[in-house]
Amino acid sequence: MYLIKLIQTKIEEAAASLHPSALANTKSVQVELSKDASHGEIATNAAMVLCKQLGSPPRDLANQLAEKIRTFDEVASVEVAGAGFVNITLHSSVWVNELRNIVRLGKEYSAVNVGNGETVHVEFVSANPTGPMHAGHVRNAVLGDTIASLLSKVGFNVYREYYVNDAGSQVDCLARSVYLRYTEALGEPLPPDAFAGNLYPGEYLIPLGKMLAESSKDMWTKEDESVWLPKLRDFSVRAMMDIIREDLNELG
Repeated sequence: MYLIKLIQTKIEEAAASLHPSALANTKSVQVELSKDASHGEIATNAAMVLCKQLGSPPRDLANQLAEKIRTFDEVASVEVAGAGFVNITLHSSVWVNELRNIVRLGKEYSAVNVGNGETVHVEFVSANPTGPMHAGHVRNAVLGDTIASLLSKVGFNVYREYYVNDAGSQVDCLARSVYLRYTEALGEPLPPDAFAGNLYPGEYLIPLGKMLAESSKDMWTKEDESVWLPKLRDFSVRAMMDIIREDLNELG
């Protein structure tokens, strides 16, 4: 059993020994590593959470809990602070044994099954395929993958999804922007206002225009927009997603 959970269980036992009803009211009890080493190693607000149910002032209840906690083999010292915080210091052997467990169990350390195979859908990144990923997308990629991995570690059946939003006017704008870079690659100069009207002027579309010019020559310049727009929309989305996939692969 992990140390925080072990100490939390023992605090619940201590509270229940003072009053049987305490065990039913421990959901809001916090047991956490102390933010200040001078306040011990582990702190709990149990007395302040349970004082109403047990009909005792929090400081008095904290002292009662402290007396119980001092009897636990793992505990080296206990102090009551402030309005009723209980600060706990463990024997060094407890930490040493926990380190040994970490080494012995390896990746199995901290493995718990709270998910019980329940399916969880985690959608992350889902950057629109109208441009390359930026730092915010990369941040969400790392966060999403980490959250999905943690959920999987604790027993959930995790379904990861990158939603490709390849619909709407934004993708039409992308296709029209690529068409301009395509005509540019064929040698046609672009007017100063070529990218007006929510089009994408980014230089990242220049290689797509060149790619299209090499593969299609000037065939699309002879067609009406109603013909080339759906074709270039599909081409552009696929090409942008290839760029995004390369970036995601670099991230691992």
